[in-house]
Amino acid sequence: MDIKNRTPFAFAPVMGWVNFPSHTATLVVKAGFRIMPDGVCEPLDEQPSFEGDVMSKASEPECLYDADLAQYKPHADVLLSGSCHAPGGKAVTATTATFRVGDWSKSVACIGNRTWQKGLIRSTMSEPEPFTKVAITWHNAFGGPKFAHNPAGKGHKDVLLPNIENPNDLIGGAGDKPKPAGFGPLHRSWKHRTKKMGT
Repeated sequence: MDIKNRTPFAFAPVMGWVNFPSHTATLVVKAGFRIMPDGVCEPLDEQPSFEGDVMSKASEPECLYDADLAQYKPHADVLLSGSCHAPGGKAVTATTATFRVGDWSKSVACIGNRTWQKGLIRSTMSEPEPFTKVAITWHNAFGGPKFAHNPAGKGHKDVLLPNIENPNDLIGGAGDKPKPAGFGPLHRSWKHRTKKMGT
């Protein structure tokens, strides 16, 4: 096999046996870009190198960056790591962030810090605090310890409510358990990924 990389970006072949006994090769190119305000992407001066899973240092870690090298993926991963900035830099209590690639898009609701307020009959949500920036991470999405879909999150058995939610499935009251929302990779041990192992 003769492979020519005609890009300025890092390249790696991953050899394997996806359809044993036939040999397979997965070709991986990694590139980093800076997204400019006008939407144009410019290559970073210092390009990233290939890595394994990169985890946060929290007591319940989340996967910040998924491993670059895999033997086989039937479809492309479309992931984003970043923060939501309030429009114009003026503090807001809530806004929407949308991630778009071609015709595909995904949105999340970004909400200021809130807590559950205990009442005589039921708990209610406090008003969200204004913010200018909130990280779009699984730590800020719905979940919590012993919540299999996102053990790193908050709001499941917690006074703190999530900052990142699905805009079509917002928490309406105590007891609601929406699916966690985000743009980043899922930890390999979380339910959404373990249920697809071997597929």
